Amino acid sequence: MDLIGRVFGLSDVHLAEVCGVGGHESLVERGEEPVAMAARRKRMDRLFFAAANWERSGFAPPGSALTTPIVHEKTLLDLLCAAVVDVEAIQFAGGRMAMMREMAAPRAFVDPFR
Repeated sequence: MDLIGRVFGLSDVHLAEVCGVGGHESLVERGEEPVAMAARRKRMDRLFFAAANWERSGFAPPGSALTTPIVHEKTLLDLLCAAVVDVEAIQFAGGRMAMMREMAAPRAFVDPFR
């Protein structure tokens, strides 16, 4: 959970929402059935994989872009909270955010004839 929260810059509230847990209680303490526990573990694995890919790609934490529509009117937070974690869509969102940051960066005009 630490990697997921750090990489995506999630508050504790957003992290709990994304991971589908209340606080840091264990799955056993929640009294979940084995099938539900397996589904939650699979979700956490996919979120961990998405966070590791994001970090490996060199994408910065999204900051305020976390709640900005980026892929088909969905925010990165929407993608992270979706019932099925779409790792490829999350990676695409990271690439799009990086491109938008690059395009918004101030540029100095260089005269090629000097």
